[in-house]
Amino acid sequence: VVAAFCWPLVGLIMYCILAGTGTDSLEHARMEGASRFTRLVRIVLVQNIPAISGCFLIALILGFGELSASQMVLPAGIDTVPRRMLGLLHSGVNELTAAFSIVNFSVIFLTALLVWPLLRKSRRNGG
Repeated sequence: VVAAFCWPLVGLIMYCILAGTGTDSLEHARMEGASRFTRLVRIVLVQNIPAISGCFLIALILGFGELSASQMVLPAGIDTVPRRMLGLLHSGVNELTAAFSIVNFSVIFLTALLVWPLLRKSRRNGG
């Protein structure tokens, strides 16, 4: 469910990352006899490791705070962090709601601090 929720933005970012791969190295590898899989793994993915890592962390941030998709499809007894926060918020438990909010914000903020240098590094490398 979370993958379907995050896919549009993450797919667009991954498309932009992979479309920005230099064609010179891909063409050279093709002329040397490298297969499509070898070119994908050894050239495209290796050159874009920082950007792909940043994209993964963006997906993590989106999935961590997601509520709308999981609210209707998860069975009873299975609670995610957003569902637990929603239940506490509606029952008036302010201390736990504040604690969940602080932890949620901290995780998202620290992950964003990890994403920023990765995306800057990929931009500096031409990716």
